[in-house]
Amino acid sequence: WSTLPLMDHKAFMDVFGVVFGLGFVLSFGYWCTDFVLIQRALTAKSVEGAVKTPLIAAVFKLVFPWLVIFPGMSAAAYLKPGRLPQFDQALPLLISRYYGYALMGLGISAILASLMSGLAGNITAFSTLCTHDLYQSHLRSDKTDAHYLRVGRIFTALAACLSVATAYIVLFYNNLMDYLQLVFSTLNAPIFAVFLLGMFTTWATPTASFYGLLFGVAMGVAHNVAIRCGAIQYGSQMVGNFYGAVFAWAVSTGVTAIVSSFTTPKPREDLEGVTYFTQTGAKQHISRWDWMLALAVMVACVVLNIIFR
Repeated sequence: WSTLPLMDHKAFMDVFGVVFGLGFVLSFGYWCTDFVLIQRALTAKSVEGAVKTPLIAAVFKLVFPWLVIFPGMSAAAYLKPGRLPQFDQALPLLISRYYGYALMGLGISAILASLMSGLAGNITAFSTLCTHDLYQSHLRSDKTDAHYLRVGRIFTALAACLSVATAYIVLFYNNLMDYLQLVFSTLNAPIFAVFLLGMFTTWATPTASFYGLLFGVAMGVAHNVAIRCGAIQYGSQMVGNFYGAVFAWAVSTGVTAIVSSFTTPKPREDLEGVTYFTQTGAKQHISRWDWMLALAVMVACVVLNIIFR
């Protein structure tokens, strides 16, 4: 933190991009809109359990650097094959250094298993949304379960092919994280803006949310094209992703708010149980201990950032 400028998009990183772009838009967008993470909360037996799910996960997220980042940085610096450490190669370097042939096979299998688990979850989400929320709800609503099962299998195969195709796009980037944050800044940031207004307001309309999402994604794409064409210059691809997320989120929020003022919102009684201010039952399940745990996580996050500034 002590070496970062406050707001300088031509620097390798800056405070505004990290705090607002990554800390607010991208991080909240990932935790609040990722289908795989939401599934974890939906499996809870009660509303209180669903509330505690992200809070307990956040506690373990705070100690994640000690489990992965710090050991990985140390390993990359200690086992560097050249003059400069290659942080992306930390895990393969550790495996090749300390594992024998049998354990090396087990380590590679563990890496593949972790990648496959994430891939399977996202493919399942893609297939479910396309089959249930798009195809069944808007195209064919009177078909049998066997028909929807076949359609779901088709979407699953399509998602697998798309995942393989997009994997080759990563070759044009310095590392996988640059590519992931670019995708999140283009897609997740507008979704988070719509979710935020939908959860905490009663005046946001479905029509406005659609156009807000559309213009937000268009803004993310246009921003990335401007970077590729040299119209906008950033100090690094990552800080460009952070600013792109801020622009996409701001445009999506603004368009949703403006269009909502010209369209008719749903009656308040139709929003019962949907927004935070109409979720009377859920509020009763948010205990004082839940608020205290949330406050403790926030304080711990701030303290850790001060310590490692």
